[in-house]
Amino acid sequence: MEACRHASPSEEHMAKIPQVCHVVISLNHGGLEKLVVDWTNARNRRQPGSTAVCCLDVAGDLAGDVLGDAVFCLEARRGRFPWDMAAVTRLRTWAVARGATTILHSHNLAAQQYAALAARGTGLGHLHTEHGSNVHVAGLKNILRHRLLARATDLLVAVSGDTARRMAAAWGVRAEQVRVIPNGVAPHVPAGDAAVAALRREFGVAENGIVIGTVGRLATVKGFDRLLEFLPAVLAQIPHAVCVLVGDGPERATLEARSRQLDLDDRVHFAGFRRDTRAFYEWFDLYVAPSRSEGLPVALLEAMAAGCPVLVTDVGEQRAVLDDGRAGGLLPENAHDWAGAIVARLHGEGRAAARHMAEQARRRVSEQYGLARTLDAYEGAYRALAAGTA
Repeated sequence: MEACRHASPSEEHMAKIPQVCHVVISLNHGGLEKLVVDWTNARNRRQPGSTAVCCLDVAGDLAGDVLGDAVFCLEARRGRFPWDMAAVTRLRTWAVARGATTILHSHNLAAQQYAALAARGTGLGHLHTEHGSNVHVAGLKNILRHRLLARATDLLVAVSGDTARRMAAAWGVRAEQVRVIPNGVAPHVPAGDAAVAALRREFGVAENGIVIGTVGRLATVKGFDRLLEFLPAVLAQIPHAVCVLVGDGPERATLEARSRQLDLDDRVHFAGFRRDTRAFYEWFDLYVAPSRSEGLPVALLEAMAAGCPVLVTDVGEQRAVLDDGRAGGLLPENAHDWAGAIVARLHGEGRAAARHMAEQARRRVSEQYGLARTLDAYEGAYRALAAGTA
C-alpha cells in the first residue's frame, strides 16, 4: 500500500471560506489530474489550507506536485460490488472533519459515485465536473449510473458546451442544469533556449531538424495510432523531420510496436511522462493532436499559451477553442488527407500562416482560458453551494 498524506487545515481557515476536496481516481499523469493539481495549488496560494485532494486508488505520479500536506488516499477496493462501503465511510469522515461548509468536487464517473455516497445525509455540498465525452463510460449500465448520480449531485459542471450538451442528452437532465466552466491554464513561463537545446541533444535531433510533437496520455481515445499511420508519408516529404510523443499510458507498447513495423524507429521518439512539457512546446514546430474524442484538452491550451502552432481534430470544443480555425488548424475530416495538411504547415507560406495563428492562439488563451478566470468561476460555485444558493 502506498503511503498517503493527510490534509489538516486550521479551524480558522475552515470557518472563513468553503473547504474544497477534489475527488479523483488518482493523480497519475493526465490532463484532468494536472488540472486538479494546478487548481489545488492555486487555490491554496490564494487561501492557504483551503483545498485538498482525495485519491480513490493511489496517490500517483503527480501527487508530489501538490504543495503541502494536501493529498489523502482512500485505497478503495473499487472492485467490490456495488462499491467499497468502508472507503465511502473513510471519505465521509475525512470530509466532515474539514468543516460544515466542505465541498466535495468530483471528477468523472467513479469519483462522482464515491463523492455522492459520502456526501449523502451530511449536508456537505457536492459539485461534479465532467471533463469530456468519455467513450469508456458508454453503455446502458453506466448511463443509468450517470442518471442516478446526476440526481444525487448538487451542481453539475462541464468543461465545454459540447460536453454539457452530451451530458444533458445522456443523463436525462435539462441543459440549464449543467453549468459550463471552461478549463483554464496558467500563463506560459518560457523554459528558455538552453532547455530546448538540451531536448535536442537528448533525442539526437539536428539543430535544423523539424519537430512534429504531441503531448497526452497514450490511450486509444487520443488517436496516436492514427497519427503513426500517416507519419511515413509526412517524413518522406520532410527528410529532416522527427515526431516526438510526450506521455505514457496503456497503449504505449502497442504504439511502439507499430512504430517499429512502420520502420520509424529513428524518426519517432517516445519521451514518456515528463514534467518539463514547457520546453517541448517551445521545441515543437507543430503540435498535432489526432484525438477521437475530447472535452477541452489541457495540452492544447498549454501548447497555444506557449505560442506553438497547432493542428488538431475537429472534436469536442477544439474548433471553438481555435476560434473556428483562426487560432490554429483543424485536421481534415478524411484522415487520408492528414499527411498533406501536416506537411503544408511546415513549408513556406503555410508555415508562416501557422506562426501567425500561433500568436493569435497565445492571446486567445490569455483572454479566454486563463487559470484565474476558471478559479474565479469555481469559487463562485463553491460559495453558492456552501450558502445553499447554487
